[in-house]
Amino acid sequence: MSQATAGGKLQENVTEIVKLQDNNGCNQVTIPADAVEDLEIEKGDGVLVIGNEGDRELIIKPSSALLD
Repeated sequence: MSQATAGGKLQENVTEIVKLQDNNGCNQVTIPADAVEDLEIEKGDGVLVIGNEGDRELIIKPSSALLD
């Protein structure tokens, strides 16, 4: 875990398999805690999910990244 603030950037590569969970009919995944801390995401913050037609991946960014 990072001790110093990351300034909104990852301090280490992130590769982790997480499970899709059903929470009262809403699908959710858990973002690893170290990544959340480094990216300075807090409870209630918006997260942008991007998926392009034909791709087999999603990109997840803090919505604050739109301001950069």
